Amino acid sequence: SIAQSLYGVNLHLNTIDYLDEHQPQDLPKVFTQLKQILAEIQAEMRLMIYELKPTVFMEEVFSKAEPNLYDSVASTEEHQ
Repeated sequence: SIAQSLYGVNLHLNTIDYLDEHQPQDLPKVFTQLKQILAEIQAEMRLMIYELKPTVFMEEVFSKAEPNLYDSVASTEEHQ
C-alpha cells in the first residue's frame, strides 16, 4: 500500500544521516532504493487517480453524445 511505502521511504531517509557518518559507501544503494520506492508510489497513485473516473458523469456525457452522434452519422449518410 502507499502508506507502507511512504513509511519505508521515511525509514530510508532516517538511515541516510547514519550512513553519511558511518558508512558513506552505502549511500548510493540507499538512494537507488529510494528512487525505486518512489517510482512505485507514483505508479500506484497514477493508477488510483485513473480509477477515480466519475462514472455517473461519464454515463451522462455518453448518453447525451449518443443521439448527437447518431444524428451526425444519419445526416452524413443522407448526403451520400
